[in-house]
Amino acid sequence: MTDLSELEAAAEAVNTAVVKDRRRPGRLDDVNAELIPILRGAEPPVEFELDEIDQTAALRGLVAGVLFSAPIWIAIAYFGSWLMSK
Repeated sequence: MTDLSELEAAAEAVNTAVVKDRRRPGRLDDVNAELIPILRGAEPPVEFELDEIDQTAALRGLVAGVLFSAPIWIAIAYFGSWLMSK
């Protein structure tokens, strides 16, 4: 019968095998200093001001889309009602 100490010795022999490094070669040469605080969970500093952003750009796009599409939908409704009346 196999002794328990023999099994433990065999398990230790298997666990001591050198694990191949699977990281990409040259990884330590390409370290980005700006990513380290982000990866560690620190808050990145905010570097923009809201005054520089155009706050009405979305509204102007919405108004332009409605003004452009309204005549098209009116024409579709008119043409559809004209087809249905025949």
